[in-house]
Amino acid sequence: MKEVFKRKYRVLYGAAKMRMLRLVRMLLLVIMIIPAMAAGCGKQETEEDKGSLSPQADEDSEWMELTPPELAQETLNARNDPDVQGAQDGQKVLEKVYIEGTGILCGVYRAEEGEYARVIGPELCLYPNGEGSFHVHSASSYIASGTYKADGGKLILTDEFSDKPHDIYTFEIADSKLIFLADESAEVWDYGPGTAEDGMVFAYDEEETQWYMGDEG
Repeated sequence: MKEVFKRKYRVLYGAAKMRMLRLVRMLLLVIMIIPAMAAGCGKQETEEDKGSLSPQADEDSEWMELTPPELAQETLNARNDPDVQGAQDGQKVLEKVYIEGTGILCGVYRAEEGEYARVIGPELCLYPNGEGSFHVHSASSYIASGTYKADGGKLILTDEFSDKPHDIYTFEIADSKLIFLADESAEVWDYGPGTAEDGMVFAYDEEETQWYMGDEG
């Protein structure tokens, strides 16, 4: 029973860190989108006006011209801001641990492609002690958590907090990446763009692994 509570605490703690980082991303995304929307409603600049812009105005205009996918990418880049990185101070450098018999590192895996997938999409966490969690979308309030195993070229995460028989989430092991197999997994609700879907490729994210797991003992 004590082990169950420890596992639940680990999941809730990891979820809190996950939501904090995603909140920062979403706030940055909103801050960048508002000027872009305002620019679209304002009067179009003449070539003469553009020539008179200050260096700061030129920089702002570049932000306004970004498309939504580019804004999402800029939001990810914002993680390198010293203020955001400061939250990692004091964390130890993680030793890289592979899941036995595979090329899969323990750590955090994010959807590799897809509209806003890297910002609000699914996240898979694999701990060296065999525990793991799967968050299908940032809009979902539920995080599947339990244990995982690698077997027959697949990685299977069992959600030990679901009703029995427990839900499972299956991923095909493709070298150092994981491919979500929806047909061999519990049903995933559609939360819009970025929701985990069949064939979605997950790649190891070293920076987020350090963020979530850097203080794990």
